[in-house]
Amino acid sequence: MNPTLRSLLAHGRGYLVLIALTLAPARAEVFSLKFERLNGALAMLSSTDRQTVDNAIALIKRGDHNLALIELNSVAKANPTSAGVRVLTAYALLNLGNTLGAFKEAKTAESVGHDSYICSFLGRVAYLVGDVRACKREIKHVRAAGDPDGEAAALEQELAAKRR
Repeated sequence: MNPTLRSLLAHGRGYLVLIALTLAPARAEVFSLKFERLNGALAMLSSTDRQTVDNAIALIKRGDHNLALIELNSVAKANPTSAGVRVLTAYALLNLGNTLGAFKEAKTAESVGHDSYICSFLGRVAYLVGDVRACKREIKHVRAAGDPDGEAAALEQELAAKRR
């Protein structure tokens, strides 16, 4: 087969996979997001951006994760250091079945906004993708912050049950 044709076919398959992932139906939530815990991380947004984020949250709650991603993408471009927007984006990706994309966004969220809930969120996503080391690291961060919701303890129990 012609090398150029082979290259085009390889790229075409990659694009088809991306399209299929985007069009895949939303699956059930893996865990519930505590939207109110993101208020601090969203506080610095302009009123227009906050309104867009609130609309995206409503879409997520309805299960319209693709539409939520479109809304969140515009806010993320204007606010690349908003950890709250990154968590919401990761959560929408997670509910669409894109765990690796969600993990990448969750890591970015944690790198720009280090608080106990964002660390807990990253720990949960790390657990889902099988990165036990990152999960354990985030459990330590949450414990150091006081673990107000028992997130670290619950995640540790899930890790222990998985190892059995």
